[in-house]
Amino acid sequence: MKPVKIQLLLAAFFFLPACSLPAAMKGTEGGPAPVIRYVNIQALYELLKNSSDRGPAITEEKETIYARIETLQREILISSGDKDAIFEELTALRRKYDSLTAEEEAVKSDILKKINRALSSVAKNESIDFIFHMGDELLYAQGKFDITEDVLREIQKLEKRSAPAIR
Repeated sequence: MKPVKIQLLLAAFFFLPACSLPAAMKGTEGGPAPVIRYVNIQALYELLKNSSDRGPAITEEKETIYARIETLQREILISSGDKDAIFEELTALRRKYDSLTAEEEAVKSDILKKINRALSSVAKNESIDFIFHMGDELLYAQGKFDITEDVLREIQKLEKRSAPAIR
C-alpha cells in the first residue's frame, strides 16, 4: 500500500469516529460540526491536462518514441548489421524521452498547483473544514457534497485573473 494511502486511512481512522460522536454532530461542546466535502482530483487533473497547450502533445510524443525504442531494441537482437547506428538512435530517443518526462512532470506540477489553489479558495469561501479525494479513499458520499464543479469554476476564475490583459 502506498504511504499516502496509509496516511489517509490513518487520518480517517482517527478522524471519522470523532466526527460521528453525537456532540460533534449536534455542534455542542466544541462548536459547530465540521464541514466535510469531497472532490474528484483525477477528473480535474485529466480535464486540465487535456485542455493544456502541451499536455496531450507530450503524451502522444512519448508514446511514439517509446514504440520506436521498443522496435530498435528488437532490431538490436536480430540484426547482424551496423548496430552502432541503432545504438546511436536508441540513445538519442532515450534522451528525448527523458526530456519529455521532465516536461510532463513540470506540466503536472503546474496543474496540481492550480488545483491546490482552487481547493484552498473553495474551502475558504464555503467554510469547509475537510476535503477528501473521491476515489480509493472515499467509499460513499452523497452527490450534494461533491465540490468538483466548484473547484473547476475556481480554477477558471484564477486562470482568468492571471491571464495577460489584451489591450
